[in-house]
This record gives sequence, C-alpha cells and structure tokens, in this order.
Amino acid sequence: MQNQLSRVEPFNVKINGTCVFPITEDGDYPFVALINKDSSKELIELRNNIATEFNERGISYSKKYDFTPHITLKYFDIPEK
Repeated sequence: MQNQLSRVEPFNVKINGTCVFPITEDGDYPFVALINKDSSKELIELRNNIATEFNERGISYSKKYDFTPHITLKYFDIPEK
C-alpha cells in the first residue's frame, strides 16, 4: 500500500462550504470542509484504492456512511448537561 500512496501526485480540490457531520461513536461532532465532487476525482480514486487495499488485507474501516469527500477541521465535544 505504501508503494501505491507514494505514487500519488499532488492534486487540487475545490471547497464547497462547511458543515457538521453526524455524531461519532466517540460522542464527537466532526466539523468538516466539504469538497466539490466534480473537483475531487483524484481524491475519490485514492479513497477507493485505499478501501480496496483494506478489504484485501482484512483491515476494518467504517462502512456506515457513503464516502463524502471532505477535510475534517475539528471535532467538537458534546457539552455535558
């Protein structure tokens, strides 16, 4: 997998805006910058290649949601009541 990753050339993406994803299993809210899907073909291809490698090697990862191209900026804790 390291060989595949070392061959990835830098690429540009376009940010569409920000949002908060659903609460994580750890009780955090991910604050993310959403990436324009039309500008992220390389990112989607990279993610698909990593997912394929994980599947072939038996490495688990979350498949709970469809892939949404994004950059996680911060995790917000839920305030205790």
